[in-house]
Amino acid sequence: MEADRYDLLIVDDEESIRRFLELYFQRVIPGIKIKSAKDGEEGFRLVSEFRPRIIWTCIRMPRLNGLDLIKLIKQNPDIRNDKVIVYSAYGSREIRDQAFESGADVFIHKPGKLEEMLATVTNFLK
Repeated sequence: MEADRYDLLIVDDEESIRRFLELYFQRVIPGIKIKSAKDGEEGFRLVSEFRPRIIWTCIRMPRLNGLDLIKLIKQNPDIRNDKVIVYSAYGSREIRDQAFESGADVFIHKPGKLEEMLATVTNFLK
């Protein structure tokens, strides 16, 4: 039996950020289905299991960083078309370029504007 498909997977090692994003998106997008993961390794397991439409990830995490997570997602034919949003305080041109080279669709600088974050997620849900 196939697991339910989720709309959004939030992958971030900072619990407060995961929780804020989860509560925010649940409040402003009624009915959105969200899972979250504390690092890239758990994130990849959940991506494979729940097949979210959108993966929201930071870059610097223990065990498996966001760039490596994106590469694993894009190498897997079952999930490579999922949209990936990178949300990071490390916004140097080099880091942004690495994120896009790895397969990210969007790069948002932390802390980010709520309107930009919402618009990005809702556009990918259409």
